Amino acid sequence: MKAAVYAGTRNLYSDMTTAAKSLAMHSNVDVVYFLIEDSKFPERLPDYVQCLDVSGQKYFSKNSPNIYKLWTWMVLMRAALPKIFPELDRILSLDVDTIVNYNIDELWDLPLGDVYLAGVLEPLKSVRSSIYVNMGVAMFNLEKLRNDRMDDKIIRSLNRDRFRFAEQDCINLLCQRSILTIPSTYNANRFTEPCEDPKIIHFAAESDWKKLPIVQSYKVLSWDEIR
Repeated sequence: MKAAVYAGTRNLYSDMTTAAKSLAMHSNVDVVYFLIEDSKFPERLPDYVQCLDVSGQKYFSKNSPNIYKLWTWMVLMRAALPKIFPELDRILSLDVDTIVNYNIDELWDLPLGDVYLAGVLEPLKSVRSSIYVNMGVAMFNLEKLRNDRMDDKIIRSLNRDRFRFAEQDCINLLCQRSILTIPSTYNANRFTEPCEDPKIIHFAAESDWKKLPIVQSYKVLSWDEIR
């Protein structure tokens, strides 16, 4: 099954919807999950988009050193995906500031057997002996994370150690030797290698991105126009 997930606080719900519309238009995704902090989503959604209220999550305490002004508890939920979706073997995680602009069905066929996740390299944070991937787009091998109890290790670390970029730093550190790198066309942003005609555009650390024509073109679409 092709599954994808977005997570966001209330102020990001509209962006989440826009991002998911672009994904639905350019993939044969079977189910899209919205991790939200309400019992009900404020917009009408198609049947294949399912909302999960995670406000009662038990994985990250209020005292976690990674919950502060820049990062909320919601951004840490990526680390808990193996527990939130025990029935899934893999899931594509995307930030709400991403736009899928071409078909990406091949991502669900990535060979993840011996790796914890697949993502796009950030060259400036990578050195010869290590790699660092941007978590704006990541395919997680939920089965291996669970079997190796790596999810427990990541959650413990996030509740104990302070990271500058929260779960992104933590996952890169603990999964270092088991990450598959994929071309930057799947996560084109200012931190990854430049590429032409990217399949997924990630507006990381960009201001006024919501006003861009490409973003607005998906925002104004109705779900009925997509499928």
